[in-house]
Amino acid sequence: SENAWLLLLELLEFMGRTEELAATVREGLAALPDSPGITCIGVKPMRREGRIAEAIAQMERVAPKLQDNQLQGVIFFQELGQLYDRAGDADKAFAAFRRANEIQKGGPEAKSIDPAIYPAVVRQLQQGLTPELVARFPAPVPNDRPPPVFLVGFPRSGTTLLDQIISSHPGALVAEEKAGADAMGDAMHGDRVLAR
Repeated sequence: SENAWLLLLELLEFMGRTEELAATVREGLAALPDSPGITCIGVKPMRREGRIAEAIAQMERVAPKLQDNQLQGVIFFQELGQLYDRAGDADKAFAAFRRANEIQKGGPEAKSIDPAIYPAVVRQLQQGLTPELVARFPAPVPNDRPPPVFLVGFPRSGTTLLDQIISSHPGALVAEEKAGADAMGDAMHGDRVLAR
C-alpha cells in the first residue's frame, strides 16, 4: 500500500541513506506512479541539488490526484511552496503554503483547539498586571550582570533558529524552554490558575 511505501521512505530519509532512498523512490513510483506522497519525498533531493524546474513538474503532475489525506496534503503543499519559492514564483509559493495551512486547519487536531483561549489568556494577563501587583514584588538587587531576556513564540515560528543564533555569541546563554510562564501567571493571579 502507499502508506507502507511512505513509512519506508520516511525511515530511509531520516536515517540519511540517500542512495537507498533514491532507489526505493524509483521502485515506489514504478508501483504507484501517481502517488503524491512518494513523489513528494522523491523531489526533496532534487530541491537540494537545485533541480527545481524538474521537481516542480513532477509535483504539479500529481497534485490533482491528491486525496483528502490531511497530513500528506500539508507536507505535499509545503514542499511545493518551497519549490515555487526557490523558482522565484512568490505568488504560487504563497498559494501552496496557504493550501497547506487550509488543509491543516481542517484537520481533527486543529478543530479540537478553541481559538478563543489564547486571547482570553492575554486579556487576563493585561487585567492582572496592575501597579498594585507590581508593588508586591521587591525590586531586584542590582548586580553587574545584565537582566535576562525572554523570547516567547509559537511552534514553527523561528524560535529555535533565533536560539541558535543567540547561542553562537560567547557572552550569551540560552535556557531551553523553561516552564516559567505558567509560574509567573500563577503568581500574578494567586490561587486562580489561568486558562490553559
